Amino acid sequence: GGGQAVSLSHIGYLDGVQSLARAPGGGVYNFGDQIAGKADDLIKPYNGEFHESFTKSYNFGSVSWPLGNGTLAGYYIGNMTSTPNPSPEPGGTYDYNGVASIAYSDMFTDPYDIIQLLYESSTSEDVPPFLLAAANGIWIPGMPGFYIQGTPYAIIDS
Repeated sequence: GGGQAVSLSHIGYLDGVQSLARAPGGGVYNFGDQIAGKADDLIKPYNGEFHESFTKSYNFGSVSWPLGNGTLAGYYIGNMTSTPNPSPEPGGTYDYNGVASIAYSDMFTDPYDIIQLLYESSTSEDVPPFLLAAANGIWIPGMPGFYIQGTPYAIIDS
């Protein structure tokens, strides 16, 4: 942290994020459905390159609350061969193979993430003004030592 980007593996959360992303409803699982859906839509005589890109936020707070919502984004590229069924039968068969590259990104904006944890939003009207002022690094008269400015930093991995 401290304003410098860190990787999930560096802070010990890579395995947890990968496990959650591979679970039903997780990013890898959903991307697989998205790729298969596109293949279904392309059932016609086809033999060639097949690609798809994806970006979506997922909640990784169960791995560690500071992760909260992180973004999984990536690109799938491969080849596909498809053959439609004879008319009038719908559908057909297809075979595709390729490689997906997936990256995780998030911005830890401590202490705003702490405020978000307590108030569900760092911009909530319920956040006391003194806490927002302290988070912004403004010294509060009459509250010596109450200065909690943090420096946002990126959390990344692939």
